[in-house]
Amino acid sequence: MADALGREPRIEGGADGIRGRRCFRRADHPCYGPVMTRLEDATVKLDQALARLERVASGRTDREARARIELEQALAQLKTDHTRLSEAADTVSARLDGAIGRLRLMAGD
Repeated sequence: MADALGREPRIEGGADGIRGRRCFRRADHPCYGPVMTRLEDATVKLDQALARLERVASGRTDREARARIELEQALAQLKTDHTRLSEAADTVSARLDGAIGRLRLMAGD
């Protein structure tokens, strides 16, 4: 069975017993042989492995995206808390400065 360029498919050593040519017909054809069966088995296993990798990669990407969102939310909350606490510290510092100033006035320093 020649390809579009007129070349015959070949297998080294004539493994199919038909003068070194390989038949690429349907699986129930007598010259189909074990080479094509192994190739099909390998193709199926490769497809299954690729599907598993895609599922794992997709799940990992989803988990990483969720984790990133959670970290960004936590960071935003920490920034808000920091701002609030900084304002409270400034207020306390101003009040303490005022109280210390009044105490010094009363003590005559």
